[in-house]
Amino acid sequence: MSARTAERSRRSKIVFGNSHMLDMRFAIANLKDDEFTAPELTRALGVTATLVYTLLARLTEAEFITVAGTVPGERTVLYRRADPEAFRFALGLEARLEKDNAA
Repeated sequence: MSARTAERSRRSKIVFGNSHMLDMRFAIANLKDDEFTAPELTRALGVTATLVYTLLARLTEAEFITVAGTVPGERTVLYRRADPEAFRFALGLEARLEKDNAA
């Protein structure tokens, strides 16, 4: 694990209580569309589907995202960003981490 990855994980654990939640929020914030699926996040993050579903459940419970239905013709659940401000916060944290790492 690189020093940068370790620092992101440490800050994520401090702020969100989970070492992967910060990266999950970054990934969702950086998506082109407001709607997304768990498999998209699994590929983007390179983590297990189980972890992604656990974090999506927490974000859904906190009402940062909502279930938007399913992908047409599939059983894959579509999620939607429900709180844009929460994801702008994630982008701000990402910019701060980048600045700290550049210093």
